[in-house]
Amino acid sequence: MNSRILIGKRRKAKGSSCEIVNISQGESESFYSFRIPFAMIAVLATLISLVWIYESAYSAGRGAIIALRKEVTISNPIVTIGTIADIQSEDRAFRKQLSGIDIERAPVVGYTRIFTVDDIKLRLRQHKIDLSQITFVGNERVAVSTKAIEITPEQLLNFARNYIQEHLLADIDRNSIELAATPIKLTIPAGEISFRIPRDLSKIRLSRYISIPVQIILNGKIYRTLILSLKVKLVRKVVVATKLIPQDKHISEADIRMEERDIISLLASALVDKSDVYGKRAKKQISPGEILTSEIIEIPPLISRGDKVTILIELPHLRVTAVGMAKEDGYEGQIIRVENISSQKIITAKVIDEKLVQVEL
Repeated sequence: MNSRILIGKRRKAKGSSCEIVNISQGESESFYSFRIPFAMIAVLATLISLVWIYESAYSAGRGAIIALRKEVTISNPIVTIGTIADIQSEDRAFRKQLSGIDIERAPVVGYTRIFTVDDIKLRLRQHKIDLSQITFVGNERVAVSTKAIEITPEQLLNFARNYIQEHLLADIDRNSIELAATPIKLTIPAGEISFRIPRDLSKIRLSRYISIPVQIILNGKIYRTLILSLKVKLVRKVVVATKLIPQDKHISEADIRMEERDIISLLASALVDKSDVYGKRAKKQISPGEILTSEIIEIPPLISRGDKVTILIELPHLRVTAVGMAKEDGYEGQIIRVENISSQKIITAKVIDEKLVQVEL
């Protein structure tokens, strides 16, 4: 569809899509008409109407134009008009007032909330805003989502590695600390993120598998607490048995060797030097390849159960001795039970050396 417009001057429309039609021609002047596409007229009409709306809103002095955006991703916990719409007003204070009006709490991470022009009008009424001062243009609704970030397993693992190195095992290889179970995918609102261990773990018993609590701190506040499951290895050269070592046997050089092993479960007691073993005996039977620890070896007693000993009774002017038999193992200075062989009575005496016990009066 075309429209015809009359003009009063002769002009050629080179390259124009408009058609020039001669209406009349005289000696003094000529008139022509242009045929303009209807779509162009519609665009012009829309622009003119928007200008009229804009000027009408401003004519009230305190008026404003609110244009909802199509989609908005926000970081704030509260949705305000200013976060989901563009506001135009000559009154700066009024524009600021409108911008700060709360609509609702931000949607949960992973969800989208739709707000309509009617929702905005409701809030405006609740804030005693005269709707005759407000003109809405553009979109009828806006989709709002919360800006989010993902907490990755790698972030949590690096935090755990740093904590263990700084507070528990300074010389552990970072790569020997791994996740025993992959944490669930965690998406949280965007903000300042940090991690924290909520309690002192310096007394924790380290083992191959440990669980530690990790707090996720969002903008200075606890957002969530996770339990992080870790697999930990601590490889060291330690003393191991080369063959079966019977209980009570004195351990010799031929019984042991040095070997690299994971000792995380035996951290406090694994022996890392052969000199710690020499001169000691097995408190229990030790299997070939077993790591020697302070719990399974001991210093041999001076007197062993069943040993024949001399019983000494010493007075200021009298010294009496008798033959006895130890009824239990005894170390120097220890009080043990001893049987007097001649009288077959059980007495207690203090271990002096490997052959002598003394009755204390």
